[in-house]
Amino acid sequence: MKNLFFLFCALFLIGFTSCEPDAVVDENRTANVEVNFKTEYAGTPLIMFADETYPESSMTMRVKKTEFFITDLVLLQDGSSDETELSEVELLKFSDFSSEEAAARGTARAYENIPVGTYSGVRMGIGVNPDLNRATTGEYGQGDPLGQNFWDGWSSYIFAKFEGDIDVDSNGNFDDEDDLSFALHTGSNEAFRTVTLNMPIVVSADENNIISIAFDLQKLFISPNGEVYDIIESPSSHTTGDLDAIIELSDNFANAFSVR
Repeated sequence: MKNLFFLFCALFLIGFTSCEPDAVVDENRTANVEVNFKTEYAGTPLIMFADETYPESSMTMRVKKTEFFITDLVLLQDGSSDETELSEVELLKFSDFSSEEAAARGTARAYENIPVGTYSGVRMGIGVNPDLNRATTGEYGQGDPLGQNFWDGWSSYIFAKFEGDIDVDSNGNFDDEDDLSFALHTGSNEAFRTVTLNMPIVVSADENNIISIAFDLQKLFISPNGEVYDIIESPSSHTTGDLDAIIELSDNFANAFSVR
């Protein structure tokens, strides 16, 4: 009877541990991971040239361009300072998303040989990190993300571009005298931000591993304490003289991401 008891305990322990094959990161087993990046406005897919309402106003906005750099994209290991690198740098462009289907689909990046296991979240830099934000585009080959969007006069990459039009009185005509176009660009080391998105992420050897990261453009215009960016006063930001606006936008930018 005692032998049967010990046999039962042994079988229980084996069964318990086998239920959690990927509880920790296993460097000896790898899988492919796809990260899908999407843009939204107030939680719904952001469609280029579609009418949106600017926060806390009746103004109608049409977004024509949305693109930005991310650097140092990593998966975080739970209970450890270790991390798994996915990508050093990506330039994400969403300006061709002129249909709801395309906007909902987003743009994907595929990464190979990622250790299987359970991760605690994602960390990434918004913009180009200071170590990379010091070279000119000529140092990089064709097709490299860093082969474009370097601004010599700024001595910095343009981290992000958000461009569009505002119909101030929402009469359906974007060409009235009081209407305006906006071109919000960020850059310089002062504008670089790091974002950590906490959520359990399981990478399995035998499954399609897809991580979805959403950027909500509405939050670019609203600070965490609810202050709305004054786009009438500052419709453009692409010189060093616009640093205050760039810093405000960069702080908001860092709070506009979620992982799913």
